[in-house]
Amino acid sequence: MPFSLIPSWLAQALSDCAPHPITGLALSALGFLTVARWFYSFLTYTYLLLKPSKLDRYLYDSRDGKPAWALVTGATSGIGLALSHELARHGFCVVIHGRNKSKLDAVETELRAAHPGREFRQLVADASHVPCTNCLSVQEQGTARNVSSFVDFDSIVKQLSHLHLTVLISNAGNGPTPTYGTLESYSQSMITSTVSLNALFPLHLVARLLPTIDGNSPSLIIQIGSMSANFLPLLASYSSSKAFIRGVFGCVAREMRLTNRTGVEMILMRVGRVTGVQHEDGQPSWTMPDAKVFAKAALGWVGSGRSEVIPWWGHAFQQAFLVEVMPDWLRERVFLRVMRGLWEEQRAKEKQQCRSRFGFW
Repeated sequence: MPFSLIPSWLAQALSDCAPHPITGLALSALGFLTVARWFYSFLTYTYLLLKPSKLDRYLYDSRDGKPAWALVTGATSGIGLALSHELARHGFCVVIHGRNKSKLDAVETELRAAHPGREFRQLVADASHVPCTNCLSVQEQGTARNVSSFVDFDSIVKQLSHLHLTVLISNAGNGPTPTYGTLESYSQSMITSTVSLNALFPLHLVARLLPTIDGNSPSLIIQIGSMSANFLPLLASYSSSKAFIRGVFGCVAREMRLTNRTGVEMILMRVGRVTGVQHEDGQPSWTMPDAKVFAKAALGWVGSGRSEVIPWWGHAFQQAFLVEVMPDWLRERVFLRVMRGLWEEQRAKEKQQCRSRFGFW
């Protein structure tokens, strides 16, 4: 009788628990379909990544000879500034938006020097102060800005009405200061400003300019979103605002198809960490490109036929691995560990700044 390391009773139990041949076949088929789906997604993404951009489709003069204009919000630095340069390089005249007039003056000078022959205009509006009712408590209204500083969307529409606006890139957005913190650690005014900047301003801007953009079709609307819409801890007001605007943009894109307004291409672009923007001063890498590289990649997706994309391949890999491959329990642990590390890094920098400021170590 042959020797076996497995007791007879255990061998019998394993034999009794063996899956039925049909069950095994079904599980094999399910595994094959899952792998095939991943492979198809990879091939599709790679094809669209390498496919030439169709941005030039929106670079055309109006019937009365007006040149094509693009509006970029949050254009004084980072991704917005890089997108402004790319659009001007492609031949567009650009309206640059920001809340600081002196910064806009400097950016306009930079753009004119880099792109002679292009026209540039400024749009000054504080996106963190959208008009609202009872947004702040009575105690904090005294510290809020004057009503005259609130965004005047009627004025924005009027300023742009005489331009042949064919491209709108809604990029303005930012997190609170400091970047990472528990919800209760932020003031009511800081939370309100964050939600206004990342959710209310792009919502109202697209709503008010959509008739103009649609009237100038073929035209393009790009909303710069964020991968933080995955409900990351320590970013409650920012992350939820980005999730909100992602939902709004998805709804509007379907509304456009429902009402047969197919002349307006709408793309939500989800962005991970990018260097050369506020709060990010690290070295560029495959997971964290600089703003200029990202801007080129983003405009490369125009004409892809997708209403939502992750334009940088490194960000797409991170998203696919965390969402498609990693099990829920492990993803939760990774999220918490990464965010805890970023929070601790931020607090260490704050301590270092305090020591340097007050002259002791």
